[in-house]
Amino acid sequence: MDSVISPTQMAFLKDRHIIDSFVIAEEVIHSWKKKGNGGLLVKLDFQKAYDTVDHDFCLSFGKEGLGSKWCSWIKWCISSSSLSV
Repeated sequence: MDSVISPTQMAFLKDRHIIDSFVIAEEVIHSWKKKGNGGLLVKLDFQKAYDTVDHDFCLSFGKEGLGSKWCSWIKWCISSSSLSV
């Protein structure tokens, strides 16, 4: 199983819980607020859901202030036949 499960996967493994990902994200946000810094967290999961992702929605992120570099990266990800992050 180790060859098909990422070491960063948090759910469906013994002694790991999906809630841990949310706790880590909350800690990062809390740290940013405490230090007065801004930041951006993006969680994209294209595996198995790729065919149901609305590409226009993903591409609209640019209108919400996401930089052109990020938008180009998202366009590349959803237009390539395979990707790995």
